[in-house]
Amino acid sequence: PPSPPLPPPPPSPPPLRPPFPPPAHPPAPPSPPPSPPTPPTRPPAWLANPCAENIRPGGDLSLCVHLAANDLRGAPLIGAKLDFVDARSARFDYADLRFASLQGADLTGASFIGAKLDETDLTGVALDGAVMAKASLRCSTFTSVHQGNHINFDSADMYGVRMTDSQLLDCSFRHTILSNISVEDSDFARGYFESNRFAGAAFIDSRFREVSMRFANLDGVRLDHARMQGSDLTGASLTRGLFTEIQLQKARASGVIFDHSDLNFADFSSASMRGASFRGANLEHATFTSAYINGAAFANATGLDSAVGLKSAIEGVHVSGLAGVVLSNAALNVGSRSQSSSFSSISVDCGTTKY
Repeated sequence: PPSPPLPPPPPSPPPLRPPFPPPAHPPAPPSPPPSPPTPPTRPPAWLANPCAENIRPGGDLSLCVHLAANDLRGAPLIGAKLDFVDARSARFDYADLRFASLQGADLTGASFIGAKLDETDLTGVALDGAVMAKASLRCSTFTSVHQGNHINFDSADMYGVRMTDSQLLDCSFRHTILSNISVEDSDFARGYFESNRFAGAAFIDSRFREVSMRFANLDGVRLDHARMQGSDLTGASLTRGLFTEIQLQKARASGVIFDHSDLNFADFSSASMRGASFRGANLEHATFTSAYINGAAFANATGLDSAVGLKSAIEGVHVSGLAGVVLSNAALNVGSRSQSSSFSSISVDCGTTKY
C-alpha cells in the first residue's frame, strides 16, 4: 500500500535579534606635536666676574675690586672672606653667605633678598639703604654698624642676632622674626615694628625714639634703660617683662598692657595711656607727671605710694584699682637707681651647622 504522507515540517524559528552595535567612542585626539628642545640653562652671572675663581665656599675675596654693582645672585660663599670689600649696590639675592666674614665691607645699597647670612660677621659694615627682606640672619653679629639707615628687614629671620653699639635708623622690620635677639647700646629711632613678636629678646641701654610698635607683643621682654620717647605703643602687650627705667615721655600708649611687669623708675611724663593696664605691676618711683591715664587699671600694683605725679594725674579722670591706696605728690627720687647689666651670659641655639 502507499506510504502515508509525511507531516509538514515545523515552522522555522524567528531570526535571532542582531546584537547591539558597540557604543561609539570619540576619535582619539591627535598626538601633540613634539615639544621644542629645552634651552640651555643660562650660567650664573658671577661666573663672568674676574674674581670668579674665589667665588666659592671659603674663598677669599677681600682683595677683589670687581664686586661693586655686580650680580652675585646665588653665589656659593659659605665661610668666604669679604672683609673691607667695596660691594656697593651689589646683588647678593639668594646667595649663601653663612659663616662668612664681612667686617668693614661697604654694602651701601646692596640687595640680600632671600640670602643666607646665618652666623655671619657684620662688624663695622656700611648698610645704608640695603635690602635684607626675607634673608636669614640667624645668630649673625652686628657690631659697630654706624651706617645702617633705611635698611629693609621685612620678613627677615633675625633669631638670636647679637647687636652692640649700632645705629639702625628709619629701618623697616615688618613681619621680622626677632626672637631671642640680644641688643646693647644701639639705636632704632623711627623704626617700624608694628605687630612684631619679641619672644625672649633683651635690649639694654638702647634707644627707640619715635618708633612704631603698635600691637607689638613684648611679653617677657627685657627693655632695660630703654629710651622710647614719642613712640607709638598703642595696643601693645608688655606683660611680665623687665622695663627698669624705661622712658616713655610723650608716648602714645592707649590700651597698652603692663600687667605684672617691673616698671621701677619708669617715666610716663606727658604720655597718653588711656585704658592702659598696670595690674600687678611694680611702679616703684615711676613718674606720671602730666600723663593722661583715663580708664587705666592699677589693681594689685605695687609701689604706688612712691609714684611721682600719680595723685595729680588721676584728678578728674576715671581709674580703677586705687581704692585704699595713699598717694603722695613726692618729687622725683633721684637716689640710687638700678644699673644695667650685660647679656654676655645668654646662650642661644641657632640650629646651624658649620660647613
